[in-house]
Amino acid sequence: MNERHSVREIAGMLADRAEVLCGQLLPAGRRHGSEWRVGSVAGEPGKSLGVCLRGAKAGVWADFALVAETTSFGMTWAEAGCAFFKITVFGHRVYTPYLIRPGKLAEHPNPIVKMAKIVEAIEEYAIQYEKKNSYQFDAGTVIPKISVVVL
Repeated sequence: MNERHSVREIAGMLADRAEVLCGQLLPAGRRHGSEWRVGSVAGEPGKSLGVCLRGAKAGVWADFALVAETTSFGMTWAEAGCAFFKITVFGHRVYTPYLIRPGKLAEHPNPIVKMAKIVEAIEEYAIQYEKKNSYQFDAGTVIPKISVVVL
């Protein structure tokens, strides 16, 4: 029989299992008192990210990173944040004299050539994203950035 639960009930059930869930989702982390500590949401070892394991705040997490402005190391009130994505495009190397160029880039055997269209789409999206999501506040302006860094 399927039993329906409210969002609050589900949150409570998850909070009751916060330590077990943290161990499964962030296995490089370790328990420190009433918190699970790990490097970040990417799961690397460290203590920057803390997840509360007990009480009313069980399951609540925060990343305790100090963000410094890169030229004068001044402290800042806001930071644009960061997300990393890995895109895998399959293909194979072809000895150039034997290369027969297909009609479409997506059909090219070389994965770097296939990525050209993806990189172009990301860069076009980045222009609009930066304009739409800039944030003005008392200490200045935060402009989020998108960048393709490795091919």
